[in-house]
Amino acid sequence: MTQWFIAAERPAHLTCMLPLEGLSDPYRENLCRGGVPNTPFFGFVGSFLYGSQKREDVAAMLHKYPLMNEYWEDKRPDISLIQCPAYVLASMSTGLHTVGSLRGFEDIPHEKKWLRLHSTQEWHDLYQDRSIVDFKKFLDFHMKGERNGWEETPKVRASASIDNLPFTTWPSPEAENTIFHLSADGTLQSTPSSITTGQLTYQSDAIVPNNDTDPEELSFTYTFQARTRLIGSSKAVLYMSCPDHDDLDVFVILRKADAHGKVLRNVNIPFAELKAIGGSGIEDVTDPQDVSKINVLQYIGPSGILRASHRAISPTLSKHNFPVHEHTSEEKITPGQVVKLEIGIWAAGIEFEEGERLVLRVSGHDMRMPEFEPLRGKFATGNKGRHVVHIGGEHDSHLVLPLMEC
Repeated sequence: MTQWFIAAERPAHLTCMLPLEGLSDPYRENLCRGGVPNTPFFGFVGSFLYGSQKREDVAAMLHKYPLMNEYWEDKRPDISLIQCPAYVLASMSTGLHTVGSLRGFEDIPHEKKWLRLHSTQEWHDLYQDRSIVDFKKFLDFHMKGERNGWEETPKVRASASIDNLPFTTWPSPEAENTIFHLSADGTLQSTPSSITTGQLTYQSDAIVPNNDTDPEELSFTYTFQARTRLIGSSKAVLYMSCPDHDDLDVFVILRKADAHGKVLRNVNIPFAELKAIGGSGIEDVTDPQDVSKINVLQYIGPSGILRASHRAISPTLSKHNFPVHEHTSEEKITPGQVVKLEIGIWAAGIEFEEGERLVLRVSGHDMRMPEFEPLRGKFATGNKGRHVVHIGGEHDSHLVLPLMEC
């Protein structure tokens, strides 16, 4: 994150930059994503990650300033000022840095920029020999003037089962935003005439174990008829109401299921390497699916979060298929009032074979794996009572996915 700020100052001696997993808007991306505070994470990390001097208590500051203001804007670097060449690294699986890295790459105003979206846990990728060689090649080209062929590197390299798929820019021009309509029978349909209209509900304040077996989640499924890649950011547009409260915290996630309907998880570090590293009893684990259910080790899919009272969209910050919200004021709802929620879903690279399935889940609790075990079940919401998803007719709840055929 610091690199964005430094480069935006345009120091004369700065030749190039290498932002690795670069958060770029702490309020929107991390601390209060979608308007829902995530103070337990910052309290936990702040208990052991600190320097020799004092630091800001951002969790306390969020309590003091719950809406976007000058304090939070000051922590959002103006990336449009950056002039030096940049190598931007991002992981699809992190719950912390993906969208910040992509925003940084997109907002750099020149063409001397390269993006690599990799498929493993961020710390694992950082220290791989192949990554270090790649970083050095970029730095040697710009810092030493070595003619090592760096300029031939694709501007964007993304991962969707296959690593380093080349693209000319980001978002991928090859991906087409495709609409799927929610149906009350639990399916996703490509045409609105095929859906079953109705209302589906879940208990928004249910106590859940946060271990991928949680109750009170709605599921909507689409089966692919041909090999297809999802590459980029998605969006859920949901018409929702709550008869019991004046606000809703809504969580969505995209999951991959096999041809038999089994919902899958992805081990973030190659299993053989993970066992070789050892620790925490991993040496005795024989099935990759038995690896500890934390996001550092198991990625389950891209997610989105939105508090209904924060639903106002910023037309200047939103781009492509990804809505960015203002968060400068609250607009509470009347109990029972139906509101339109546009929820940005973080970027992903997922490949589906013919017969495999995409599952959209909607709930009132965070469905992601916790980043660390002490945080399991600690993400608190402001939800009360039941949430209603309205489907069909004037309430065209739908999902927009960036898809390309393989």
